Amino acid sequence: MKKMILISFLIVLLSACSPSQTLVANPTSDPSALDTLALTEPPAFTEILTANGFHQTRNYCTSVCTSYELYDPQMVAKVYDSGVFSIQTVAGSSGVLDLQALNLVLTQAFGQDLTDWVTENLKASLRKEQTGSVGNYSITMSGKANERLMITVTPKQ
Repeated sequence: MKKMILISFLIVLLSACSPSQTLVANPTSDPSALDTLALTEPPAFTEILTANGFHQTRNYCTSVCTSYELYDPQMVAKVYDSGVFSIQTVAGSSGVLDLQALNLVLTQAFGQDLTDWVTENLKASLRKEQTGSVGNYSITMSGKANERLMITVTPKQ
């Protein structure tokens, strides 16, 4: 029995450590072809979220989506079948929003430009909903200081 548990643990560990499939630029390829691929391939949300400590959960979806949760800091991410991505973080007991994991997820999924837009509009979004556009994505951000922050990223049609 102990061997079975150990073998199962090793399989899970090795599969978590296996290299992910990423798009690698070929120096001899046409750069415009890579841009087209990057625009049509959705981010690998499951890989990104699990790599940052999120666990899939059945909770929180009111329409067709997959929900993920991180316990510390408390965050809920939803990946909708339509390609919409939302993430919400809740302030801890100290009233401070921990945005490190949120920034990592946004940067890995959508790139530094989108994360920079979120950073620039953070304070304003805690007073009034902010909307914007970065690349092929529309962003909506709202929250309440010392309580929560919600960001929704929608692919442009």
